[in-house]
Amino acid sequence: MLSGLLIFLGAHSLRMLAPEWRRSFIAKVGLLRWRSGFALVSLVGLLLVVYGFAGVREDPTVIWLPSMRTRYLAWGLSLIGFVLWGAASIRGNLIKSRLHHPLALGTGLWALAHLVSNGMLAHLILFGSIFVWSVASYLAARVRDVDESVAYPRGSKSATFGAVVAGTVAWFVSVVWLHGWLVDIRPLSWALLFE
Repeated sequence: MLSGLLIFLGAHSLRMLAPEWRRSFIAKVGLLRWRSGFALVSLVGLLLVVYGFAGVREDPTVIWLPSMRTRYLAWGLSLIGFVLWGAASIRGNLIKSRLHHPLALGTGLWALAHLVSNGMLAHLILFGSIFVWSVASYLAARVRDVDESVAYPRGSKSATFGAVVAGTVAWFVSVVWLHGWLVDIRPLSWALLFE
């Protein structure tokens, strides 16, 4: 899991930590080859994270036992995170025009949701690393925007509505079905809603 995290987050940190090297390497090999290589390295890192995380979950080290109430906080944080992911994907929305980098912020909130609702060492390492990376990535991107005088268009209400709907639907599908299918944990079920 640690190797996968280093590979995945390392690849995603190149623009932040080594921008000149990244630019010169892209100029040397071309954008298509760079994207292909980046996707391959990211996939290898992600598969190692998934494989390693599945292994450490079989023999968990408990750091703390979160209250059952933290699931409500986790639902809210992850829902906002998904809406921010929607805003990152849909052009011309007000959320992106105000926050500029909603993908990094959404990833940070998604990771924070997992941190507050899990007390295992593996969760702390995995989601804590992603949270710290997300904050650093967002701050670096905002500094880069200032340095490069990037201006974001104002955005429209219709695109904003589309981002909110897309994020909410993706969140609902994830917590009701996809999360259980992928990791055998169902964070939202009808039984939990009416406890």
